[in-house]
Parts: sequence; structure tokens; C-alpha cells
Amino acid sequence: MKDIRTKEDISLLVNDFYGKVLKNESLVPFFQKLNFEKHMPKNQSMFRNTNLFGNDDPIFIPLKK
Repeated sequence: MKDIRTKEDISLLVNDFYGKVLKNESLVPFFQKLNFEKHMPKNQSMFRNTNLFGNDDPIFIPLKK
């Protein structure tokens, strides 16, 4: 995989990860009930907002300690 430089690269990485997880018989039971249509945008937003590209995505709400 190429270097992660853009938000699109992060989306590709997350999608690729879940694609591999769902092909793994040992892991799929943990993820088969997950609503990917709702989960993926939030998950991608979380990874985008790890200060790699700034926190400009309104979906991301950091947890307070």
C-alpha cells in the first residue's frame, strides 16, 4: 500500500481492512451484525481525525477524560 497522505487514502485503508476481516472465518462472527452503512463513515471519520489531517469533521466527537 502507498503512503497515507489524504482522507481518501484513509477511507481506502479502512475499507480494505474490513474487506479482509469479513473474509476471515475467525473474525467475521464479531463483525457480521455490524451495520456497515452506518459504521463506516464514523469509523473513517475517527481515523481521519487522529490529527493526521486536522479535526474538521463534525462526525467526530472526542471522548473526555
